[in-house]
Amino acid sequence: MNTNRNIVILLTGTLLVLLSGCKNLLEVAESKNFVQPDGVTLMTEAQIREFVVGNTYEGDSVRYPGNTYVEFIHPDGKISGLWNEKDRYRGEWALAGKVWCYKYKSSSGCNTLARSDDAILWYRLDGSYQGGKSIVMVGDPRSLSN
Repeated sequence: MNTNRNIVILLTGTLLVLLSGCKNLLEVAESKNFVQPDGVTLMTEAQIREFVVGNTYEGDSVRYPGNTYVEFIHPDGKISGLWNEKDRYRGEWALAGKVWCYKYKSSSGCNTLARSDDAILWYRLDGSYQGGKSIVMVGDPRSLSN
């Protein structure tokens, strides 16, 4: 019995050591460099917080054409999403300067954002346009935070 307890303690300690070396999403965002796209005004951290955080955006997936997403961006760093009008998912976001990072169960990444009227335009960190745009809606009109 003591042997099993010692094994559990050893494994728990090993896991804590391994996890302590992992960066959290904010540390990832802070570590990223980006290229300023030519002729584009990227949103500042303050502008992103005002325009995106606490609101909802929706668009067509660039990565998976023919699929749609809607995401509510919680002020506490969480994301509540809806894929193709039926599948709910969760994620998280972090922001450091002009770098917006996100993480879901199956994917993660970082972008810079530009605003065009009521939409977000997504740019890769290398300065290239990722494609697509997300229309921003005030608040949580789709009740995704529930």
